[in-house]
Amino acid sequence: MADELFIDPSYYEYLNSLTPVDSSFRDYWLRAESQEILENALTSVGIFLSPTIHSSYDPVGVIERETGEFDNDGKPVLTTLSGWHANLRMTCGLSEHQKSVLDPFLIPKPNNPSRIWG
Repeated sequence: MADELFIDPSYYEYLNSLTPVDSSFRDYWLRAESQEILENALTSVGIFLSPTIHSSYDPVGVIERETGEFDNDGKPVLTTLSGWHANLRMTCGLSEHQKSVLDPFLIPKPNNPSRIWG
């Protein structure tokens, strides 16, 4: 008889605890002085910069917006928004500790976001 693979039932309990009961997402918009500052803050509270089952990080970067004016060549004049921007989508939301550390970087939902989740 071939060896059977035994998986401890507690492992399944652990996996189930990682699966969110609420399938809706929580989106966060972030801004910092630099990419390095923001990404250091995220990783310091256990948020991975690569997609996981629990979170997706979208580094937007510097954002430019049209001012509504045009230059002499007829091209739109752009203005640069302050800071370095990113989006974060989580399945379970931020913990209280994560919120407290990331609070200086959290900004309200933009009226006209540069990028949205698909």
